[in-house]
Amino acid sequence: CKYTPYLCYDKTKYSAFYKKHTTLPLDLLFTNLLSGHPMKLLFFNIMFFLFVVPMSAQNDSEQKHHLDKIVAFRYSNSDSLLYHAKQVQKSKDSCTQYYGVTAEAIAYYRKGDFKRSEALCLRILEEMRNPKQFCKKKVLIWTHNILFWIKKNQGLYQEAFQYVLQKQGVIATLQNKDLYYHIHKLGSNSNMAILKDILGLHREAIEVLKENNSEFKKLNSSKSSFY
Repeated sequence: CKYTPYLCYDKTKYSAFYKKHTTLPLDLLFTNLLSGHPMKLLFFNIMFFLFVVPMSAQNDSEQKHHLDKIVAFRYSNSDSLLYHAKQVQKSKDSCTQYYGVTAEAIAYYRKGDFKRSEALCLRILEEMRNPKQFCKKKVLIWTHNILFWIKKNQGLYQEAFQYVLQKQGVIATLQNKDLYYHIHKLGSNSNMAILKDILGLHREAIEVLKENNSEFKKLNSSKSSFY
């Protein structure tokens, strides 16, 4: 773990800690969407699916090919991910262009190049202020997520905290309280719990997890199609 450029938890330790206080899936608690860690099961695949599919319908077959490749290489090959991310940025659709920039930032993150990854994310934040389109709000959510993990892994916890708050602010503006909304809301809350636990605020971390657990149970037991 010492030499990996991305988040590395002691899974046994944290699994025991969180299982004691919540019944949420562990994949929801360890929301490292960028590292390709083995804890990337259904929850992560759903999130990536929700991000990519609506955009792919707006592009021609060539762009769809690159979008599909981004999904295929998101955990396995950073160089290929980087190539297809840059190809997607040639799209005529502005949302897809920004999605390509986000994918490029993820590729650099996974390579351990936090400086270039952060620069791309900050560029997005500078160019995209208070977006109205849903697809651009998705881009902002992913951008803040990348910045959170960069700052968390650099030990800059106050900055990581601010990016979680900003991400939560964007999530709160989503009109449809659907699967996408609830997944990202629970995920950002879990990010906050991780930070609090690292800082020794164990009781506060537990309370956040309990709230997540309660919301997850309500959704899971409802007749909706969220889960």
